[in-house]
Amino acid sequence: MSIQVGTNVYPLSIEYQRDDFEYYSESSYSQANGWLSPKIPNYNADGTLRLEILPQSYEDDYFNHLVLTNVSSHTSTRLTYGNRVVTTVYRWDQTNNLVYYGSSVNDTPSQQQISVVNTITTEDKCLTCNFTVDDADDEHDGLCKYAGASFNSLLTYFIKICQGPNPYFATIQSLSNDSDTYLWNNNSKVRERLSKKLRFSQKDLLVPVANNFTARVRLLLPPNFNDSERYPAVVYVYGGPNSNVINDAFSSGVVNYLVTNRSYIYIYIDGRGSGRDGQSKTFQIYRSMGTVEIEDQIAVTKYLQENFPYIDRNRTGIWGWSYGGFASSWVLAKDTENIFKFALAVAPVTSFIYYDTIYTERYMGLPTDDDNLLGYNNTDLTRVAESFRGKLYYIIHGNADDNVHYQNALLLIKSLVAADIQFWQQSYPDESHSLSGVAKHLYHTIDKFFARAFGIEGPPLVV
Repeated sequence: MSIQVGTNVYPLSIEYQRDDFEYYSESSYSQANGWLSPKIPNYNADGTLRLEILPQSYEDDYFNHLVLTNVSSHTSTRLTYGNRVVTTVYRWDQTNNLVYYGSSVNDTPSQQQISVVNTITTEDKCLTCNFTVDDADDEHDGLCKYAGASFNSLLTYFIKICQGPNPYFATIQSLSNDSDTYLWNNNSKVRERLSKKLRFSQKDLLVPVANNFTARVRLLLPPNFNDSERYPAVVYVYGGPNSNVINDAFSSGVVNYLVTNRSYIYIYIDGRGSGRDGQSKTFQIYRSMGTVEIEDQIAVTKYLQENFPYIDRNRTGIWGWSYGGFASSWVLAKDTENIFKFALAVAPVTSFIYYDTIYTERYMGLPTDDDNLLGYNNTDLTRVAESFRGKLYYIIHGNADDNVHYQNALLLIKSLVAADIQFWQQSYPDESHSLSGVAKHLYHTIDKFFARAFGIEGPPLVV
C-alpha cells in the first residue's frame, strides 16, 4: 500500500498479495476548498474492506466520520454521524464486526469520548460518556469530559482513561461485562496536593463573528472572583489551521499561576480556522493565514470588553508561542482600536515563506505568481513594521530553534530597527523551539513583563 499526499489531492494505491491471488486497486480523494489530512487506512484480513476517517455531510456542513468501503465494488457504508469529529481508530474487531474509536462530542469540540460501532448494523455506543470519577467539586460534577483508551490484543479488556478535566484516572474494564472493572491509577497523591491549592473557575461562551460563524470562548476566572471588580486580562492565542486552544483535558502550567496568584482573567478563543468542528468554519483560513483567525481574536476580545465590565479594557494583553507568536504579533499590528495593551510573541513565525513546506503548502498552496504568492506576502510581518509604532511589543526566540528558525525573529527585528520602532527583545543562546533549558528564566520574564505592562509592579510600561 502507498499513499501520496498533496495539499488537497490524496491518491491511494493498494497492492495486496496472498499465496492464491494478487489484487491491486486505486482510489483518489480531493478537497476543492480546503486541505486533506489523510491517515493510513485500515484493512480487513483479506484486503477486501477498507476502514477510513473521511469528511461526511451533516446539517449543511462536513465532519470527519468513519466510512467502510468495499475495495472491489467501491461501495461505502457510513458508520458514524453527528456534528462531531472522529479523531482516532483504536481497534477493529473484525470477528465481531466492531470498531472502537475516539471522537469529539456533538457540538462540543473541547470534549472527547470513546465509542464502539457495529459495522453491520451501524449501532453506535459510547463507552465513556457515563465514566464518573469520584472528585466532584464546585466546578466539576465528576463526569469524565475527555477520555482516552488502550485495548489488549485479545480485545477482552481495555484501559479506560479519564484525561480531564481533573487529573488522570484510569480503570481496566471488561468489554463484555461493564461491572468487571478494576481501578488502575487514580493519581490520589496529585489530587490531594491539588485540593490544597487555589483553583480558578471557568466560563464558556459562544460569540458571533463574521460571516455568520461563532467563536468558542473560555474565560478562566480568579479565585474569589467578584464581577463588580475589574481584572487585567490575558488572551492566549494559537490560531493555527485545524487547531484548538480550548479542551477539557487536564493541564497545569503558567496559566494556573497567572490566574490564581496574579488574579488575571485568562482568555482562550477558538475562532474561524479552528479544528474539531465543521469544515466550513475550519476552511475559512485556507490559503489566507494571518487573516480571519487574527480578526476573530480582535473582534471577540472587543466583544468581551464591551459585554463583561469586569474585564479591564485598559489592561488587556495577548501572547502566543510559535503560530501563536505569529498570531499575537499580527493582532497587535492589526489592532487599530487599542483593544490590546501589548503583545508578547515567543518563537514566532514572521513570514510563512520561511516555514516548513509540508505544513505551509498544505494550507497555503505554493508561493508562486500563478498560485498564492500574494497570500504568502500577506503573512510577512516585516511588511507592516510601521503598524508596531507606539505599541508595546515583546519578541522572544531561541537562536537554535530548528522548527521556527531564528531567522524569523531577526528579519522582523531588522525591519523594526530600520523603522526606528521601539520594542522589547529576549534571545536565548543555544535554545530550541521549546526553550526547555531556560523555562525558569522564560516564565519569570513573561510574568514580570505582564505585571509591569499592567502597572502591577511599578508604573505601566510605555513605548
